[in-house]
This record gives sequence, C-alpha cells and structure tokens, in this order.
Amino acid sequence: MNENLAQHILPEYINKSATITGLEPGTLYEITVFAQIAGTEGDATTIKTYTIPLAADNVTKGDLTVKRLYTKPSAVSELKVINIGTREVTLAWQNSDAEASKYTYWILSSPKNITSPDKSATITGLEPGTLYEITVFAQIAGTEGDATTIKTYTSLKDCSSINVNATTTEINIDTKENLTISNVTFANGTLFQNSSLTNSIGGLSPGVQYIINFQNGTEACSKKITTMPTPVFNIEVSNVSTDEVSLTWENKDAAASEYSYRILIGNESSSARNMIVNSTKAVIPSLNPGTLYRFTIFPRAADNKTEGHPNRTSIYTMPTPVFNIEVSNVSTDEVSLTWENKDAAASEYSYRILIGNESSSARNMIVNSTKAVIPSLNPGTLYRFTIFPRAADNKTEGHPNWTSIYTSKSFSHI
Repeated sequence: MNENLAQHILPEYINKSATITGLEPGTLYEITVFAQIAGTEGDATTIKTYTIPLAADNVTKGDLTVKRLYTKPSAVSELKVINIGTREVTLAWQNSDAEASKYTYWILSSPKNITSPDKSATITGLEPGTLYEITVFAQIAGTEGDATTIKTYTSLKDCSSINVNATTTEINIDTKENLTISNVTFANGTLFQNSSLTNSIGGLSPGVQYIINFQNGTEACSKKITTMPTPVFNIEVSNVSTDEVSLTWENKDAAASEYSYRILIGNESSSARNMIVNSTKAVIPSLNPGTLYRFTIFPRAADNKTEGHPNRTSIYTMPTPVFNIEVSNVSTDEVSLTWENKDAAASEYSYRILIGNESSSARNMIVNSTKAVIPSLNPGTLYRFTIFPRAADNKTEGHPNWTSIYTSKSFSHI
C-alpha cells in the first residue's frame, strides 16, 4: 500500500457490503477486500477512491466535479442540394460517427445561420436567382467539427412566356421578352455555364435537367428544361411464348441509371397499350397467340415526362398447338387428316406436317388450312403425323401435336 494512503484495519464482515468510517476528507484510500473461512484467506481485490473534501472551514462538504469531454466530430459528408426554390433551398448530408445522433448541425449562410438536429435543413428567406455559399458542421457540447461547404443558385420565378426546346445535346430558346441569359445551372444548383450564352446552348448531356436563368435588369425568371435521352439500341427478344415475350435493350447515356422506359405495345387487331419499366429489360404479358406485335421503346428522363426518340422491334407470338386431330379415308398409300385451332389469328396460319415412319426419312408438307390429304405412303406402314401451327411470318411455329396410324395393307389378286 502506498505510504501516502491512509490505512485502516477493519473488522471482519459476514455480509457482502460494508461502510468504512473514520476517514479523512479529500483523501485517496486504497481498500482491499478478501474472503476468509476457518483462518484460510482468499485472493484480495483492491479499489481506490477519494473521500469528498471539506471547505476551508473544515465543516462544509465540497463537491466532486466531473467534466465530460468530447472529441471533435467528423466533417459531414455527401453534402448535396435536394430541392431548390426561388426563396429557399433544402440540403441533406451524412455523418457516420457513433455519436452522430447526439450532434447539432450548424448551417451557416447569408442572410442567417440556423441549426438542425437532423441530417437535413431548409434555408429560407433567400433571394431568387442568387448564388449562395452554405457551410455545414457538426457540434456537440461546444466542440465543433470541420466545416463542409457547398455553393448553389436559388431559382428565379417561372418564365411562362419563353419557349424552350431541347434535343439530346442542345437547348434552343425563343423569347420576345427583353431578357438575357444570366447563367445555366444543373438541377441541383451547380453552375454549368455563365458566359458566352446565346439562345442556342450546346454541349449538353442527354437526359439531364438544366435551369436557365434570365434577367432584364429589374426582373428575373428561370426555366427548367430536360434534354432528350438518346434512343435505346440493341433490342433483343427472347422467351417467346403464346402469351408473353421478354425484351432487353441498351442505353449508354451518363444519366441512364435514372431513366425509366415506356413500352408501347401494339398489334393490328387491338388498341395499343403502354407499359412503364425502370430497367433495360421487360417481360410483356397478356399477348395473343400467333399475333404480330410491335414493341416501341421510349427512353424517359428522371422528370418522368421528357422522352427521347423511340426505337422498335416486331415479333410474332407462338400459335397454340392444334387439337382434335382426326384421321379418315385411310388407304394403302394415303390418308386424310383434319384438326382444329381456335386462335384469333388462326385464319392467317399455315401448318407444317412432319410425316415419318421407322423405315424412311421424315418429310415435310405445308398446308394453308386445317385439313390435308397425305399422299405417297407405303402400304401397311405405321406413320406418325406431327402438326406444327405456323404464324403468318411463315417461320414462328407453335408447339406440335401428333397422331399415328397404319396405312392399309396391299392384297394380291389370285
């Protein structure tokens, strides 16, 4: 035991607690506890503690003061503008510190500073069409983290009288107002261009929203316009069945990850319908068998209304199998077949009949109706007739159905 520590030898206790008295105020004590039974002692456990000090009058008890110190918070990350108005902007950010839920965030800008307990904030009271520098930092118990800064323009009032048209890489402006273009920003407020601006602004990216800010010295306004996405390409069709097909395609625009796609599904016998998907693939359901469909794909920008020029492909669905195959007029060298197909498009079908037996190579016969006379057969031979329905393109076939029968035997005359 340290010689500066007061020492007390205490009596034995039979309980698991003890109150130690007769100590000196403001003194560090080292207290050792061990168990004993029948003169045998266990290992000791030691703790150190201070008693509460007295004031100068040696009567008034002092207080123990505990001060909690925090390390410096990390700087916020992923600071971005998520909404822009004429008089306000909304920011969002991230902070992955373990204590981040206890932080207060300071947002510094002109004309005022605000705080937020959350990882987002809306700054109000701003001026339209103005560039602001906004600084954000975390704070806890007076300890501040490093600052992160972003610059953004506020929007201007709407310019309804100005006509703005866009291609994939260019914006063309038609205005009769006495307005000049002050700058062009991206949708998040980041400056795109503020010099050498004319009524035709090029060098843009497809499928991206831009804000064009106008002014005439006393009035100002802004116009949002999204450039057109480029057309899709490399459309491929797979998994064609009687009632659905799968489509895939490509789009290499830098903004393509934010695109959706409108698929116009049309055929000659029914009204076209639309289907919206958020990826470069789709399964098109509820189709009719043996029918020619055209699938027209429009890329759509993140505003869900600006579409690029379409690209398209056409495909026939598979006919359904024939049924109720009947054989009649069986002779030594020919038979008659009939069958049915109730598809709405069946009037345009042809049928491929595969004629086979075990002793000769199979041959095909094409007919344009649901009946056929099969000639040039061998007497007394088992034949299998497999019938494939074929769509109007003369190549898209449905699954087959079949029947088997023996031709009649040939008898010699005596």
